[in-house]
Amino acid sequence: MLLSEGTNEATEKPGIHLGDEGEVTEQLDDGQIENSNEERVRKSSVDTNNMKDLNLPTSLKSTVSTTRADAKRVRITHPRSSASNVNGATAKRDPVIESIIEARKFSVIDNTYTRLAQLNRPQQRATLFDIRPPTTESETKRKERVASSHIEHKEPEPTIIEYSLDGWDEGINEEIEKDNIPPADKTCVQLYEEKCRSMTICPCTIILRTLNTTKINLTNYGLGPRGCAPLAVGLLRNTTVLSLLLGGNNIGNAGMTYLYQIITENAYIEEYDLSYNGLGPKGNEKLAKAITSCSQLKSLNVAGNELTPTDLQLLLEKLEDHSHLKNLNLSHNNLDEEGGEFLANWFAENHSLVSLDASWCSIRLKGAVAMAKAIAENNRLEILDLSYNSFTNQTVPSITNSLTSNSSLSELNLRGSHFISRYDSAVKENPDLITTGKSCQIYDMLVAATTNQSLKLLRLGENHIHENCLMIMLESLAEVEDITLEELDLTGIITKQDLIKKGQELFANHPRLKVYVGPVKQVIDTFANNLLSLIRDYRHENEISVSDMFIPNDNAATPATSVTYEQFLDVLREAKIPFPKAMINDIMKHLGQTSEEGTISIKTLQG
Repeated sequence: MLLSEGTNEATEKPGIHLGDEGEVTEQLDDGQIENSNEERVRKSSVDTNNMKDLNLPTSLKSTVSTTRADAKRVRITHPRSSASNVNGATAKRDPVIESIIEARKFSVIDNTYTRLAQLNRPQQRATLFDIRPPTTESETKRKERVASSHIEHKEPEPTIIEYSLDGWDEGINEEIEKDNIPPADKTCVQLYEEKCRSMTICPCTIILRTLNTTKINLTNYGLGPRGCAPLAVGLLRNTTVLSLLLGGNNIGNAGMTYLYQIITENAYIEEYDLSYNGLGPKGNEKLAKAITSCSQLKSLNVAGNELTPTDLQLLLEKLEDHSHLKNLNLSHNNLDEEGGEFLANWFAENHSLVSLDASWCSIRLKGAVAMAKAIAENNRLEILDLSYNSFTNQTVPSITNSLTSNSSLSELNLRGSHFISRYDSAVKENPDLITTGKSCQIYDMLVAATTNQSLKLLRLGENHIHENCLMIMLESLAEVEDITLEELDLTGIITKQDLIKKGQELFANHPRLKVYVGPVKQVIDTFANNLLSLIRDYRHENEISVSDMFIPNDNAATPATSVTYEQFLDVLREAKIPFPKAMINDIMKHLGQTSEEGTISIKTLQG
């Protein structure tokens, strides 16, 4: 627009001076005159387009007016360098005009009007300062274009895309789904994960896997007090978990606050293992209060929580009305003499408990005597572990009397109870003192235990019994009739090798009774498996089968499926396979359990 105004003045009056700054001296030929006429037409169209400026904002109007005033002050000088060439005529834009145009580019305000002007702007020429006439355009099209420029530009409506749900997963995003589910409808796993996120705790994989099972075992996992908070949230409304094992997690009093909610609110968990968590007096008080609301409790383990006699008394008072309680573990606590008395009084009156573990509780003196007497009064308990307490010989008569009258106990563990049997000079002169004299207390207890109709297992190992005294006791005990005891564990008592070999031979007339003597308990299964392993190694080294090894010349129509004891022993001697001679008969009987008497099956020997 600015370019055409100055050019038209120069072409219409070629011989007239334009001002002090320059003049046009060249005469125009006929082609240039025709171009001049076309230029007039184009100028009129440009003026029409300039009518839009009337509708522009005030800030933009001032910019346009300033630009036009500057353009009028510009004069074209001669000669000019060629910017474009039309029939030999040349023209060049003045630098002042260029600076004005560039300034205008950056001064245009970006709003609805300027965007409308940009959209309706005619197509740019190939060269910015081209003075050639525009391409020919019909008058009708030109008017339509000018008229359309006044129409308000409307933003195109956004395109709405409809997606078909056929073949698509109708489920929503997992995270959105979790957020939109009401708390009452969320699963235990979702509640647990949300609580972990809110507390910035890494979720426990074991908990995530077992929240929907019947047992959660986190023994020695290192859960800690903070880890109990999300666990409590996940278990408040859980209906599948029946056993919660949290032993060795250092829960303490703080963690017991969260477990209190589980015990009081969850009506399905029947077994709690809270052993070795350092609950202390405050934590035990919370546990005792919580137990009153847990009527379904069947098993409770509070071992290794530093419980004192006062703590035990409080806990036992809350357990009096729990008729479903079957198993109670109080081991590794500081019960001492007073705590032993509290436990004995409660234990004597309880008629629902099946298993009681009070080992390593420092029960001694009056407490030990009270516990020994309580055995006779309780006719419901089946398993009692009183090992590693200071019962001493003072309690032996009470234990003997209790075993004589008790009709329910099946397992009794008195290992490491400080029982003493000395082999002094008096006993050397008269060995019968061990069985009939003043030193016969332990022997009488053995007789009462072996003849008790319900007792099946007695452990007396790691007591201070001299090996000679033990031999005298066992020899006399082997002559007792009506022995019903099935296992007598005397391991841990220092003995000679001869006694270890004779231990089982002494009770040949009592095949049901197994006596274990020696540093450790060695059962027939162990010896039998070791022997089968040696046989297997021998076969691999010599590359022979079991049949070729034990029945090498079997040409019968029907191959033998078993070997006799004699054949078995002969093969072991020929192959030089070592075996315990003192126990070989028991081993062969053990291996021949599934075959005819006096034989061992080939399948059993294949291992």
